[in-house]
Amino acid sequence: MANKKSSKKRIVQTAVKNTRNSMLRSACRTAEKSLRTLVLANKKEEAVTAFAIAEKKFSSASSKGVYHKNTVARKISRLSKLLTKVA
Repeated sequence: MANKKSSKKRIVQTAVKNTRNSMLRSACRTAEKSLRTLVLANKKEEAVTAFAIAEKKFSSASSKGVYHKNTVARKISRLSKLLTKVA
């Protein structure tokens, strides 16, 4: 366990940051999963709105440093490519 005040503060800050990052990652995965299920069900209108939500969540996570910008670009590109396959 840390003895210095600054070390204790860093432990608390790391825990808060870890919680926030895991919440954002989870929200991104949930948005992606909901989009994929709508695409498989051939629900185009709902899939388009789900894509917009997923894109916003991934961009937000990228700006906060949870995902690298190229990772987000790749994921959004793959999701948009998947969206075009909906009948």
